[in-house]
Amino acid sequence: MATVDISEGARELVDLSAESIGTLGEHLRQIGEIIADSTQPPKTGQPRSTAKKVFDKLELYKAYCEDVARRKREIEKKTQEDYERLTAWRKDCGTEGATMVEEMEILYNKVRALKHALEEETRKLEEERERVAGLIAKCQQKDRKMHSLALTVIEKKELLKSEKFIRGGVSSWLQCTIDNIKFKFKADQEKERLRIEHHKKLRAAACKLRLKTIQREQERRVLAKCFLAMQEETIEGRALRHIEEMRKRFEDKILILGARLAQALGDEEKAKQLIEEQVRRMEEEKRKAREAERGMKEKAKQ
Repeated sequence: MATVDISEGARELVDLSAESIGTLGEHLRQIGEIIADSTQPPKTGQPRSTAKKVFDKLELYKAYCEDVARRKREIEKKTQEDYERLTAWRKDCGTEGATMVEEMEILYNKVRALKHALEEETRKLEEERERVAGLIAKCQQKDRKMHSLALTVIEKKELLKSEKFIRGGVSSWLQCTIDNIKFKFKADQEKERLRIEHHKKLRAAACKLRLKTIQREQERRVLAKCFLAMQEETIEGRALRHIEEMRKRFEDKILILGARLAQALGDEEKAKQLIEEQVRRMEEEKRKAREAERGMKEKAKQ
């Protein structure tokens, strides 16, 4: 425990007493000035009388006295606490109730014990210093080894990094070369494919052109046939004649069949009429054929 100082409370108490005495003198001076300025009888119209002023100053002084008493109690309490700490310190030192000589002897014994303890601690400190120096030497040796190992690791890392860069460059060059070969191969394949596709398109275009030519030729022939048929229908009336011929053949065949049927049934009159009608029709056709032949010859001569 450190030495306890109890003089601070006494100094504060003396300062407080001096302050209270000075304040009392100032209070008495103010009271004297108020009494000196007073008149008998008092003047009318003043806000405060002399007695009121003295009473106000007295109230202020009483409040100050209460504050001084409070501060005095705090200082006394602090002094008491300091004294209790001093008593506890003396008990801790073992000088409680001893005389000055006995207290000095006790203190000297403690000083000797502390000196021996200090020497022992100094010896231990020297041993620890030697131990620390040895450890520092070992740490320095270890640091040198670690430094050498770190340099080796750094060198290996640099070699590995440079080797990695070289491998990366070679791999990149090889990859680019392979990609270039693949690109050229694919370009050649694409070129061949485009050439074949171009030839296919040319063949398809030629075929389409040939088909269009054939189609146009067929259309031309069909149109020519249509035009010829239209010409025949318009100029010669071939279809009408053909229909008329077919109708006549049908009628002739009906007549023949009717005559055969009448003969089979034994109707001679009807069979005879049918044969006469058939003969008449044949003569009529011959006459028309001769007239037509005659008309064609006349047209040819014209």
